Amino acid sequence: MLQVGPKKKNLRVKNFEEFQFRPRELVANICHIYIHLGEDDSFCRAVSRDGRSYSHALFEQAEQVLCKIHASADTISSFSEIGLKIQV
Repeated sequence: MLQVGPKKKNLRVKNFEEFQFRPRELVANICHIYIHLGEDDSFCRAVSRDGRSYSHALFEQAEQVLCKIHASADTISSFSEIGLKIQV
């Protein structure tokens, strides 16, 4: 199972399909949301100010997951750019 975050090892699901739980899709969808919202500078500033929503380490983990699930190079690059934009 591919997850991101400090509590990622605490999440256990025995039957993914029973709960329609698809962690790869979930991470990819969240990354796409960040990519689209990251086009707005005010969103990036708000995320960087809110310690609950942003951690550079979590963005790096999410990038690793995107690589593991064979996301497109454009998606990985765009997500990385948003991470850098938020970090500044």
